[in-house]
Amino acid sequence: MNRVRIMAIAHGILSRTLMLLVAILTACLGMKAQAAAGEPADSTRSADEAQLDSLRLRDDFVTASMLVTTPGPSLYSALGHAAIRMECPHFGLDICFSYQSMGEPTLTDYIRFFSGQLSAGFIAMKTADYLSVSREEGRGIKQYTLNLTPRQKQELWRRLDNNMMEGLSTQFDFLLHNCTSMSLAAAGSQLNGEHFEVRQWPESMRRDCPIPIFCSATPHTPWMQFVLVTISGSSGDDPDIPRELLVSPETVGEVLEHTVIVGSDGTERPALTGKPQTLMAQTYYEYPTPFTPLWLSAMLLVLVLLLTVGEWRGHWQRAARVADVLLLVGQAVLGLLLAYIVFFGNLYEQHWNWCLLLFSPLPLLVWLCCRRRAAFGRVCLAYGCVLLLLAVVVPLVSYQLLAAHRLLAIAGFVRCLANGTGIAKKR
Repeated sequence: MNRVRIMAIAHGILSRTLMLLVAILTACLGMKAQAAAGEPADSTRSADEAQLDSLRLRDDFVTASMLVTTPGPSLYSALGHAAIRMECPHFGLDICFSYQSMGEPTLTDYIRFFSGQLSAGFIAMKTADYLSVSREEGRGIKQYTLNLTPRQKQELWRRLDNNMMEGLSTQFDFLLHNCTSMSLAAAGSQLNGEHFEVRQWPESMRRDCPIPIFCSATPHTPWMQFVLVTISGSSGDDPDIPRELLVSPETVGEVLEHTVIVGSDGTERPALTGKPQTLMAQTYYEYPTPFTPLWLSAMLLVLVLLLTVGEWRGHWQRAARVADVLLLVGQAVLGLLLAYIVFFGNLYEQHWNWCLLLFSPLPLLVWLCCRRRAAFGRVCLAYGCVLLLLAVVVPLVSYQLLAAHRLLAIAGFVRCLANGTGIAKKR
């Protein structure tokens, strides 16, 4: 068990214990006053107990806030983070509840993360420690104070404590169960007859499907954008997914600023109180890299075209064959990972993924088993037609293919055409 986990569990148990002591103290004060007065259990409460009850009903007894952290340098922090801060100044409590996994991520954890199989849950730590970790990474933090009633805030704290004690009991899904959606769900779970209602969605979220929303929310992380679109499949085309589940750390602040809490009687109040507060200025900035998926796909297509033309003119046959093998191996590796995510993962209602036609181990198997047979050329032409349709037709009916995917499909089509028409066999 690493140091972070020990610290998180210790502070979580501390927060739960102190909140329990508040309840015990309240009960003890009441019994002491009743015993001294010789009164029955339902008699008038003591002055101390009444004072404590009065204190617990004050709006500033407990404060609940949403902490939004800017993106960090690692892959798992590339989209930022959201957590809930609970404060009780009277008892000196300042705890941050963060929905996340535990420990340093490994390659297996990343695969589980993208396939919706990574165990996660709420952990609790002192807010000072939470801020310290973000400060070391140069990440900025903004605080949005929630406009909840005193009872709602105390109930939220109790539920977060219970969730924390359950451990890593859920599976992280970047679409449904992520830090932002789980924090918002926790904040709304104890409204008791009231509910959040977003009056105006940010411009980046006024799209008809999840994939355009992903792309609008991740312009600074083209590789993460490429990965998320690749694995999202049919769920990325689903227009029925509630917008509330698609809120990211990048947009949650703006969403909360345009959200109201609606009561059962129709009354409304803003979801936030006061203005957002900058707790920590951002010092880490990810500068745009020219080596984006689109750039690399374009360079690969140019290289494939040059090799194919040279091969047609009787040159570079060996280089072209090496390129074919490398492309097939890379395609097979990515295809196996994608097939695992699609068929064995737990992502939200994914029924089909067009990228399975682009990234697949089947072309490598066909090449290994059939490249010396007469039908190999026809198989290459058939697969080439599939890739061409993938690049030209599918984008007309689906958001699942970005420009980088289409360029990769065209590069594959060129090599299939070369092998299918006999250009690759010319000497």
